[in-house]
Amino acid sequence: MLRPYGRFYNLAYHLSRLGHDVELFLFSYKRDENETIIKNGVKMKSISIFPNPLSALSNLYSYIKQANADWLMGFSDIYFGILAENLSRLNKKKSLIDAYDNFESYIPFAKPLHWLWRRSIRRTDIVTCAGPSLEQLFRQYRKTGTLEILPMTIDHDEFFVQSRQECRKKLGLPLEKKIVGYHGSIHASRDINTFFLAASLNQTAKPDDMQFVVAGKKSNAINIPDNINYLGYLSDDDMPLFINSLDVLIVTNKDSAFGNYSYPVKLYEAISCNTPVIVSKTKSTSWIMRDYPQLLVDAGDVDA
Repeated sequence: MLRPYGRFYNLAYHLSRLGHDVELFLFSYKRDENETIIKNGVKMKSISIFPNPLSALSNLYSYIKQANADWLMGFSDIYFGILAENLSRLNKKKSLIDAYDNFESYIPFAKPLHWLWRRSIRRTDIVTCAGPSLEQLFRQYRKTGTLEILPMTIDHDEFFVQSRQECRKKLGLPLEKKIVGYHGSIHASRDINTFFLAASLNQTAKPDDMQFVVAGKKSNAINIPDNINYLGYLSDDDMPLFINSLDVLIVTNKDSAFGNYSYPVKLYEAISCNTPVIVSKTKSTSWIMRDYPQLLVDAGDVDA
C-alpha cells in the first residue's frame, strides 16, 4: 500500500485503466494494521492477520460474498493463489492465479501445501506466469486450460539512463573506479558466494582498480567480506541511482528449483538503464537473454 510496485499492483492498476472496477486486498503481517485507500483508481484494503488470522479470513470471505465481483485473482505467493481459487469456487466466481517464481522452492518440505497449490493451478480458470520454464512446470499438472506467459517488466518513469557520475555522487560511491555491483536478496540460494569469490579473485590481480558493491536484504547466515562495500537496504528511490552507478551488474543464481524459474526484474531494470550485465545461466535467464547469449556464464563459474 505504501510502496505500490510489482505484478500484483500493476496488473490491478492496468485492469482499472481499461475500465474494470478493481479492489486489491493486502494481508498485513503487522498487528492491527487495517486501512483502506484509493490510489490511481485502485481501491486497496489492508487486513491485518494478527492477532487472529482466522478473523482476517472471515472478514475477507464476508466481503467477497457481498461484492458483485466476476473474478478473484491470487498474486505474490503460494498461499494467495490457493486462497483465491478456493474462495472463487465457494462463491461461484472465476479465478486467476499469477506466479513469477516456483513458489514451491521457498518451502520445499511443505508437501501438503504443494499439493493444494498444484490442485489450485489445475482448477483455476487462468494461470499467468513470468516465463516459459514456469509454463512448462505448470503444464505437468495443468494439462489443459488457459496458461499465459506474462513477462516481468519495469517502470520506465523510474528506470532510465542517468549520469553515472551524478548517481555515484548521490550514493557516495567512488567516481574514478570501476564498480561492479549486485543487488537483491543476499542469500546463499541466489549464489551470492560466487560474487564474493569473483571479487576476491579480481582484487588479488587489480586491488586498486575496482570496487565491488552490494545492496539488499542480507540473510543472517551470510557474512559479507571486508573487500565488499555493503550499502545496506536501499530505498526504492535509490535503486535507479544504484543501477546507473555501475560499470557492470552481476546477476547470480543457481541451476536449481528456484533459479531455473526465477525471472529477476533487476535484469530488466539494468537493461532499461543501459547498464552492462553478466548473468548466471539458468533456464529462465537463458530466455530473458536469448538475444544476448554472450552475456551468460555457467552458474557458479567464478572464473567466467
